[in-house]
Amino acid sequence: MPNFRQLIEKASGIAKDVLKNPPVTYYFSSFFCPCLPSLTDIDITRDIEKIEETVKVLKQFYQEYEEIKLEVLQGLYFLILSNYETTLKQLVYRPMVTVLLSHLELDCLQSIRLEVYRKSMDSLEEFIKQVHRNNRLIEMAKIVEVLPLQLIIEIRSYTNLDETNDGSWSASLSDFLKVTGINRLF
Repeated sequence: MPNFRQLIEKASGIAKDVLKNPPVTYYFSSFFCPCLPSLTDIDITRDIEKIEETVKVLKQFYQEYEEIKLEVLQGLYFLILSNYETTLKQLVYRPMVTVLLSHLELDCLQSIRLEVYRKSMDSLEEFIKQVHRNNRLIEMAKIVEVLPLQLIIEIRSYTNLDETNDGSWSASLSDFLKVTGINRLF
């Protein structure tokens, strides 16, 4: 895993890295499809924007806390990679996944130690809360849009899953229902 200075340099140039190998576009035999951006392009653009805005805020406001900044940036990378965890999404979003993994110097998301993953996600959650507490600053306006409070729910759903599940669909579904609180309704 890279240190903060290495990761922030890589994160600053993420748009260029992703554009070096653009996503494959499937046109499904429609005349207007080449004219419209695909959902893949929109999702990748949003994720790049999240990373770039986070880097700007970390550089500007959190100068002395390099360990925390590293955890926040790693947590954001882990969150985005967790969103692309399924095989189909890894295929469709291959350029983004390969760039994120190369920036983190990893082969796959599962090779991360659980403690590092949870600590980074917790740091990201605290960072998002702090950004929203300071949302009256003009410099924070863009990052408040890019990192909404709803991301905290996503972070908790990824970090609070039961470690003992057997990887089956039923275990994943039951863990998801527990995390979201749906199991209390029935």
